[in-house]
This record gives sequence, C-alpha cells and structure tokens, in this order.
Amino acid sequence: MLYKIIKLRSNKIFMKKSVLFFSIVFGLSYSSIAQTETPTETPSIDPQKKFDKQILPVVARPDQGEFIGFRNPASADLKWLPSLTKISKNESEDEEALEKIKEAKERLRESYRQNNTDQTAEKTTALTGPTLGTNFAGIDNGGGSTPLDNSIAISNGGKIVAMVNSKIRYYTTTGTYTYTNDLPTLVGDASLSTNMCDPKVIYDVVKDRFIIYMQTCDATAASSKVILGFSKSNDPAAGWYFYKLTGNPLGDASWFDYPKMAVTTAEFFVTGNLFHEGSNSFNQAVIYQVDKNACYSGGALSWHYWPVGGGAFTILPVSYGMTGSYGPGMYAVSTPGDYFGLYQIKLYNITNTKASGTAVLNVYDVTTTAYGPAGNADQQGTSHTLNTGDARALDGFLLRGKIHFVFNTDGGGGYCGINYNRLDIKTLTNQSTTYAHSGTSDVCYPALAAMTNDSNDKSVIIAYNETSTTFYPRTMAISVSNNFAWSTPLIVKAGTGYVNYGFGGGTDRWGDYTGMCKKYNDVPATLWMAGMYGNTSHTWSQWIAQLTGKTNIGVPTVSEESVDVKVFPNPVVDIYNISFKLKERQELTIVITDMQGKVVKDLYKGIAEAGDNVFTFNKANLSTGVYFLNIAGDSKFLKTEKIVIENK
Repeated sequence: MLYKIIKLRSNKIFMKKSVLFFSIVFGLSYSSIAQTETPTETPSIDPQKKFDKQILPVVARPDQGEFIGFRNPASADLKWLPSLTKISKNESEDEEALEKIKEAKERLRESYRQNNTDQTAEKTTALTGPTLGTNFAGIDNGGGSTPLDNSIAISNGGKIVAMVNSKIRYYTTTGTYTYTNDLPTLVGDASLSTNMCDPKVIYDVVKDRFIIYMQTCDATAASSKVILGFSKSNDPAAGWYFYKLTGNPLGDASWFDYPKMAVTTAEFFVTGNLFHEGSNSFNQAVIYQVDKNACYSGGALSWHYWPVGGGAFTILPVSYGMTGSYGPGMYAVSTPGDYFGLYQIKLYNITNTKASGTAVLNVYDVTTTAYGPAGNADQQGTSHTLNTGDARALDGFLLRGKIHFVFNTDGGGGYCGINYNRLDIKTLTNQSTTYAHSGTSDVCYPALAAMTNDSNDKSVIIAYNETSTTFYPRTMAISVSNNFAWSTPLIVKAGTGYVNYGFGGGTDRWGDYTGMCKKYNDVPATLWMAGMYGNTSHTWSQWIAQLTGKTNIGVPTVSEESVDVKVFPNPVVDIYNISFKLKERQELTIVITDMQGKVVKDLYKGIAEAGDNVFTFNKANLSTGVYFLNIAGDSKFLKTEKIVIENK
C-alpha cells in the first residue's frame, strides 16, 4: 500500500502550512504537482568531473521511423507449437583480433589444465545462495542453430512475457503458457523481412506496460529495421502498437545489430552496433532516444539518435533497479570487448529528454581492473566447444547513484568468468569483482537484478550459464552481497546433453544473453530468470525460474553519524512526524521495516537540506505493530528508530 507522502523541506519554509495540509490529504508534493506512485531518482555526476567527449543528437527524418499499426493476432497452436528459426549473425568489434586472442587463450587453457590439476573443487562461501521457487520449461527455438537469446519480463500483475530467437510466449507464474507466436506473425508487416532476431522485452513499472524489441537480421542496409512494440495494457494479450525505425540511420550502407534497451521516467532507449554491409566490419554504436508516452496508445513517434563513434561498442543503457525510475536523461556504460588487458569503462550520460531540446551526450572514461575475453569453453562428451564471445557489457541497472553491471571476462588461465561492477556516477569510480572456476569450468553470459527491495542493500542475484568437461551445459544463479562476497551457486537447471548443431566447425554458439527481471511489487523481493541448458537432442532449451535471496546478506557494519531524530507522537496514531537536523545537504533515503527486517515501504528518496528538517506522512494502511524507521544519507546509515503504530 502507498501512503500519502510529502516532500522533505527545510524549516525555513515551514510556514507553508496550507500546502502541507493538502499534501497530506490529497497526496500532492510541495510543488503542488501530483506525485507519482513510483519515486524518481535523479543521480548526477560531480560537476567538477570533466567529460572526455560531448555529442549532439541527430533529428530523425520522418521517413526513418513510422507506425506499423495495432496488432493482436491469434496465438499459434498451443499444443503443436510450430516454429521456423533462421541463423542470425553476431558480430564483434574486430573479429580477426578476437579470433587471435581466443587462439592464444586456448593454448593458455591447455597449459593451465596441465599445471593446475588440483583445482577441481567448486568455490563455495559461507553465504547462502539464491532460493529456487517456481520453475518450468520455457521456449525452445525448435532446434534452430540460432542461440536462444533469452529475454524475460514480468508485470506487477504477474503476467510473464518470454522471448527467444524468434518467438514470443506469455506465461502465468505457475508456468502455464497462454499465448505463443513467431515474431513476423506477431508484427504482421509484409514489407519487413521475415528473418527477425535478437528479441528483447522489458516491463515499464511507471506505466505498467511492456515494451518488446526485435530487428530484421539479413545483414543488409536496405532491409535493416528496428521494430518496437508497446503493449496496449498491462496484459500482453490485449495487443501491441508496433513501430519500425531504420537500422541504417547514418545512410552509409550499415545494418543494426546487438541491441540493448532501457526505460526511464519519460523515455525509452535502444542502443546497437552498426556494421558495414558486405564486409560486416564494425562501423560505430548508436543510441535511439524515444518519447515513450504516446507510443502506449499508438500515437506519433517522436525520436532522435546519437551517433556515438569514438570506439564505443555495445553500449548498455540502464533502467532503474527497483520500483520507481530515474530521469530526465539516461546513463549507459560500455566495455570495449575484443581486446585483453583493458582498463577503461566508458560512461555515457544523456543529460535531458528529447522534448527539452537541450539534451547533450557526455562521455567519461572510468578506470577499472584489467579485463578481456576468454578462450572458448569445453563440454562433457564432445570435442565441440562453446563460444564465450567477447567482454562486452551484457546487463545492468541503476540504483542509488551506482550502475551495477556484468560481462564475460577471462577469469584466469583462459577460462571464462563473470565480472561484476558497481560504478559510482558521482565520483566516476568503479568497484569490480570476478567469479570464476579456472581449470574446472567456464561461467558465462551473466544477467543480474537487485536482490531485495531495500535500496540501501546493494546485494544482487546473477543468473548465468556454466559448462565443463564433467557436466553438460547448465543454467545457474548466484548472489553477491553488499560487500562483494559471492554465495554458494545454485543449479537452476542441469544439462541433459552436450550441444552440437552439426553445421560444421568445432565451436557452437552460446548465449548471447541470459534473461533476468524483477517483480517489483513482491515482498519479499522475487526475481525471474530465463536461462538455457543443453538437451538430449544436443541443442539448447530454455528454462524459466523464480528466485529469492536472503535480505541484507553481508551488509557491512557502518558507524552512524550523530543525528538527533524525534518521532512524534509515538505511539503513532494518525499522522507520522519525524524531525531531525543534518550537518550538510545530502541525498536521503527513509525506509520502514518490520520486526523481521523486511522492507514495508520506501518512504522517501531525494535531497534533504542542511539544518532542521521535518518529514511527515499519513500512516494509511500500516497495520498496528512495531516497526523500525531507517534513515540513510549518502551511503551512510544515519539513524534507526523503533516506532509503534496504534489504531485510532
């Protein structure tokens, strides 16, 4: 339940009692604008930090994007599940350089195996790993040679949309599928190539709607299209409004590939890599910035794009990690993935909305620990290896001024590991940790989500794939604590066979990504993943699973700043008042938890001024009982206060 919240204000403006009254009664903010039910974060980079590059947007021509129409075709046969799948491409920034690195890593792996034969035990820690909830078989691509490219999203109402190359399916949370179709039939545009791939789905918690993505995959400039679908309601079965945008925005005979997407308070972002037609060599990365609001009702498309250039490859835009959003503008990261020994991460900040007319794209270089691609991975029962790809950024989210993101890396000895990062936007610093089983197995293609509903808890759950010479390719999950400790891993679905599509060559596709999402309104928090495992037909199968984690695993002890907090009246009867004094202006979070430590409500996220402050809200539907009020500012716990709620 939401309570009536008024914004923090300094006592310097305390005389505005009439505004205070209406804020409590009608749910208005101090500025008298109706407050949304999802808090908005506005993270900012320290103005003293200078950007390395600034880019201006390019206004899209009318012929570069158009409305396809509203589509809601009948489901394909839910019993026979017919499907046709075509091979898709997955290019790297420099295929020749990547191939040379992988050859060197293969030699390193062989040497590592010979000299580190004792490293066969799986790493474990004392931390409890994720708990497996409801889980069930997902979509297969019919044994097609294209990897699954798993993607999944779930609404607050429990509607699940899962996608693979090149299909879509709707599920209930118990695993019953209610709709299935191939992507060309769903879109229904005869002018588009039927070769569609790289599907993505995201849930917009602010609008309570889904957005889906797919692209044409012929590797030609003329046919390259980006296709976006916006759900009519919070139920995907109600249909979609579809739009198509050019995949050759620069008009230089390029085609669009390897998409990433994110949603902010008012907009939707798609990023991708452009490749030259014919040579398939990398051209540059681009960002599409779309006004999302009109698209949910089939309105006019308003968008522009950013030709990033500068060596950027696979730019990962990030959505907000919990209930709420952020904006205006957007943050993104990239990791140039084809070279070993890299120490740089690029941070991108689009500073405002398209509608503002003032947005610019600032690019910053952030130093990190060395990373780079690994060798290809071994399997049980076959000499065929699995392609570990490069070290491009794969998945991430923004929370409390930090971007959490993951990618593949050499974990040691040429074995693939997971690189997990927390990039501080304000200070432009990055913390990272690597998880690997060098000499034993390869862990690859991670995705992640925030593990709890407490914005002060930086714990995450990471879903990933794993393979070894001692077990078949399987899908896994692991948690990382607030202080970067890795838990014991969870086998979500064990493999039942090795993968060999039989199309020639000794290496098969693996990935290109694992799906991961959060059900935002569940208490305690639940996450959903879509991973893949090797089956007895020696192809890939998808597995969908619900995951939960232990709240506040490994939260470090933090000394409290001396803050005088007064809760009155206490016991609380109707209106809840908190007065306190701050030494300096800072970002503040106020959270209420129950006796078990579970988050009951994120009460406030925003800036508080130095000096005396008062925060007030109506207890509304908060049940009678004992709770704890937790106040944190600038990543420091300020105060925990016991409060008692009584009925009138």
